[in-house]
Order: sequence, then C-alpha cells, then structure tokens
Amino acid sequence: MNAAEFNARYPIGTPVFAYPGFRPEDASDARRLVTRTRTKAQKSASGDDVVWVDGDGSYICLTHVDPVSESVFEAARAADAMAAATAAAAEPTDTLAPWLYQRFNPMAPPWESLSGDDRSKWEHEARAVRRAVARGGFKAERAVTA
Repeated sequence: MNAAEFNARYPIGTPVFAYPGFRPEDASDARRLVTRTRTKAQKSASGDDVVWVDGDGSYICLTHVDPVSESVFEAARAADAMAAATAAAAEPTDTLAPWLYQRFNPMAPPWESLSGDDRSKWEHEARAVRRAVARGGFKAERAVTA
C-alpha cells in the first residue's frame, strides 16, 4: 500500500501495530509497538512510503505498519501491560540501553528524564549490540571498489 492509499483509508490517530527495524517474521527480536499514527503517510527521501507513530522517534515504512481495530488495539495494550508487569517482577532490570546512553553522552541528562522516543533510540542500539554479540562480533565493513 502506498502513502496515498494509506491516507485515504486511515486517518491520523489510527491504531496500529508497528515494527521499527524488523518485522517478527524477519527477526526473532523484532519489537512490536501497539500505538497510533501521529502523521499522514508520505514518501521519504529514500522513496519509501512511511508514517510516524507515537512512541518512536523516526518514521516507519508502511510495510512495517499493520492497522488494527480499536478493540484489537485495546486488547493488545492490556496484554502488553500485563506482560510488562509480569516481566518486571520476574527479571532484573535491563541496563544496557541506559548504560550505552550514559557511555556515549556522559554530560547528558539522566536516563529517567528521557522521552519515550529518546529511550526507544537507545533500546534499538542495545538490541543491535546484542545481535552483534550473539553472532560473535560486528559485521566487517566492505572494501570500497572504484
């Protein structure tokens, strides 16, 4: 679906499941946002049809956005809240994202004062570090040929 078709069917504020970075069928650590659109869809500079959603600081390709009904949205939010509460009670706090943020921004405000969008960026970076560690290191840069 392109941006014009998306905008014709879905107004700003439409409930969606959004997958920043990877869809679940493409990566086991894909993150699902149960959120709403906050802009009209448009074509990005790279030519992709994209939309911005609440809770993420960058646009998301429409191929990674699934509009859902209000009832599905509410049920997913409730399930996510329950899962988060259960996980918080059962596991120690993950500190990689806050650690990366402070490591690369030593003079920045504390992690607790960051907006959800800013935290999302550092959580994305932490997932990238975990993927690199799991595969035994970061990908080597390819040599540029003339």
